[in-house]
Amino acid sequence: MRYYGSIEDANKEARRRVEDYRTAAGYIPAVWKVLKEFDKKVYNCRFDKALAAATGNKVHVDKTDYHFEIYAYPEHGCNYRMILATINPKDMPDGKRIPADKMIESSRSCRESLLRKAYELETSIDQVPQIKAYLEETKRKMEAYVRSFPDDLRDLYGLPYYIRLD
Repeated sequence: MRYYGSIEDANKEARRRVEDYRTAAGYIPAVWKVLKEFDKKVYNCRFDKALAAATGNKVHVDKTDYHFEIYAYPEHGCNYRMILATINPKDMPDGKRIPADKMIESSRSCRESLLRKAYELETSIDQVPQIKAYLEETKRKMEAYVRSFPDDLRDLYGLPYYIRLD
């Protein structure tokens, strides 16, 4: 995770992430349409191309032995991806056919999660300065309390000399 230094920069990034989560959630209806079109068909590059065409090349697929994921990267160039739907490849008929119903069910919970993250970020942004101030004050009090003990006791019991918040 990247630390943004100033509250203003962190607020900008938080608002960008809110936008990214909502944008990713907005791709899901197009994903549903493609899933329905490819229901019970063998997964191949045509599915990837159809998803790309339906979403302006914003949605991608990752299929391994461990997962079959449909995902999008944020608009603002972060290096994390947002999962739009995922299943275990064992849940695919014959290990290669696309189960639209299971993928759509998965995408509903992914959509809810993305929208919940957006809402939580958006509603919490304004509280951060107060939270940081509270943490700094609590840190100062804890350090003062620990320093009230003799150095020998702090060393013997491994009590910290400084409290870190990072």
